[in-house]
Amino acid sequence: DSSQSRSTDNGTDENDISKETSVMEKSDGFLAREEEESKEEALVVLDTTLATTTAESLEALSVGEEHPLNRVVLRFLKDTVEKKDIVEVLSVFGDVSDVQEIHSVKGCMFKDALVTFETNAAVKKALKKGVVILKSHSVVIEATSQEDMVEERIRIPGLIGDPDVPIALVKEPMRTVKIHPLAHDISSNQIKDALRFCRSDVTKLIFGSSKTAAFVEFETENGKERALAGHSVNIFNTKLFISRIDTPGTTVARISNLSMLAMEEIRKACVLYGQVKQVFHRGKGVVDVYFDVSEWPNMVTILNSLNGREVDGMKWMAR
Repeated sequence: DSSQSRSTDNGTDENDISKETSVMEKSDGFLAREEEESKEEALVVLDTTLATTTAESLEALSVGEEHPLNRVVLRFLKDTVEKKDIVEVLSVFGDVSDVQEIHSVKGCMFKDALVTFETNAAVKKALKKGVVILKSHSVVIEATSQEDMVEERIRIPGLIGDPDVPIALVKEPMRTVKIHPLAHDISSNQIKDALRFCRSDVTKLIFGSSKTAAFVEFETENGKERALAGHSVNIFNTKLFISRIDTPGTTVARISNLSMLAMEEIRKACVLYGQVKQVFHRGKGVVDVYFDVSEWPNMVTILNSLNGREVDGMKWMAR
């Protein structure tokens, strides 16, 4: 069972990783259907809302001579959302001076709102975030003027998600991990010896400019995955952590080896690291956590924060 992965001082057994991979492969079709259904639902919602926008809404959203500079538009608000809810959530970007609700025609399930901030800096912060959660529902933040448009509202991250990586030297981020924090007397041979449990040759080892981290490139991706499953190594009684550096191509995190109690509390644990849209239980000790798409640039940090976390005596594996 992938939820009962055996952890030793040297890492996780290859059989456990193979079983975990099998679980993921079996659910690929199910995940694909869910993603397609979500996309179709979003398109239906968008078409319905746009089609039923009233003349009043269009006038309010238009950019005229009297249009305030510090406004954003909130789209797809539930009718149950009140002005105080909007102020409470958006105040994280800056002081809110006014909220104007814009109701669509009868029968539309959503409404919009014009939010005025005290400063344009708050507007830019809100637009950069792009999406917030109000009443357990994702709400889109849009600009009301070309001047406020963010070039990349949902920023597409680069292949390398760790800012400490010497990009010019690391050519294979999908086969590379970060070992840290290093003591100055630890050699490359000692690191290679500690990583023998990965059962993949180390093809390159690069020390960071500060000498407190090393970047280890394996011959295979399986070697990298075994290293991440191990989470840490010990060299002369010094615990060194193994972290991911490559940006995943999805905002879905699969977390395994969870206790029953952790399964029930997993959403609370994950919202500490980013906006969570949905959580699906995939089997004993296995969940898929769907983070909001705006968290894509943060997924390396999120996965590294969740991977190796110990709860109820069980070490999580986040992939």
